[in-house]
Amino acid sequence: MKTMYCAYYPRNFSNEYTVIRVETPAELERLNRWYDNLRSDPANRSLCRVSVADLRSMKASEKHARKFDQAFSGYCDPWEPVSVSEFLREYECC
Repeated sequence: MKTMYCAYYPRNFSNEYTVIRVETPAELERLNRWYDNLRSDPANRSLCRVSVADLRSMKASEKHARKFDQAFSGYCDPWEPVSVSEFLREYECC
């Protein structure tokens, strides 16, 4: 399996997300199982696959916001994807 990337949006805000790096089918299954077991309102959250081109666009948008519109920036770091283990460690503790 090639490395794939997913973006998790915990709330319905387009500028607040975490990019997750998925390297094995087992990690993808673990991530999907975690997402399916969430108890929050499904209308307010999403997990979607993103391409490398999407990551470049997300990075450019965030850097532009940090330079020109700081009130709407700093909620994501698309240039630093986290592993599935790191992501789940952060979200399972809460």
